[in-house]
Amino acid sequence: MITVNISSATKAEDHYAYNIVVTVTKASGNIFFKASRRYSDFDRLRKSIEEQTKKKLPYNLPSKLSNLFKRTSNAIDRRRIELSEFSRQLLNDSKYQTNISVLEFFNIPKTTFMKLDNEVSEKRQDRVMNLDGNGTIESSGKWIESLKDVKSVLQNVRTKMYTSNANIVDIKSLLKICQHRVVSLETYLKSDTEIGAGEYDRRRDMLRNIRLEYEELDSSATSFISQRPLDETIKEKGSIFRSHRTLGQPRETEVTKSLDNKQLYQGQQIQMVKQDEQLERLHGTIQRQKQLGMAIHEELDVQNEILKDLNHQVDKSSDKMQHARRNIAKII
Repeated sequence: MITVNISSATKAEDHYAYNIVVTVTKASGNIFFKASRRYSDFDRLRKSIEEQTKKKLPYNLPSKLSNLFKRTSNAIDRRRIELSEFSRQLLNDSKYQTNISVLEFFNIPKTTFMKLDNEVSEKRQDRVMNLDGNGTIESSGKWIESLKDVKSVLQNVRTKMYTSNANIVDIKSLLKICQHRVVSLETYLKSDTEIGAGEYDRRRDMLRNIRLEYEELDSSATSFISQRPLDETIKEKGSIFRSHRTLGQPRETEVTKSLDNKQLYQGQQIQMVKQDEQLERLHGTIQRQKQLGMAIHEELDVQNEILKDLNHQVDKSSDKMQHARRNIAKII
């Protein structure tokens, strides 16, 4: 849960700076982030997000004209409240809360919302762990929630499986519970009379994807177990080889030495977000170049038509000149 409060505005020579306090509620307590921004800063943030996403932001800023000529205390208070609401909506939207421009605007560290996602994932896992294999589903709404829980746990299993200190016992235990939950979901779906045919097909497809993901992870875990003794044997007999280098093992760097697996994973996620944003910007640049190229092409077509018309007019004028010369020659 994220709340935003702009309790005051500081007056400068020609503008007001709005004092923002962002409160992020976590299981361990609240975290506060502070920033001071002008209205024009909010407007630049909106434009930056729209340029990156190529979409109009669904949340509106207060009108700039409403405070352009009349800066009374009531007008400032009204704008302060509207900016608070804009900020709250923006930060509670998962599509925008991890945007680099948004994080920098509110002075929020890049890993803050990633940690929140991890907490949500852990809560979902706890809910699945607390259900026995034959746990019942009481309603169609609970069915959707249970499906989301299983999907979250499977994603967590995938993450755990590829860490250096993967605990295969925990992984298999989680997969076993997920298997029972998938069976419960399938059983309830077959007997659900509250939903229509279209919704039934949609849920059936969602459940099929969950089962495929489960089977893939279960197969990978089984393969991991079967390969483990061989890996240990190779490790024990490694002294017979001259080289002790392990092919494919990543090199440790100064940046990663002090990080644990969770921090490394979070760092990778941040890098992926940055790369996605860079690709979005590159895509936007290429799109603009394409549009510019099309505009140039259209302009060249127009110029070409003008030149053709000019050439036609020159030919007609040339014919007339030749005809006039012949007439003059006859007269002379």
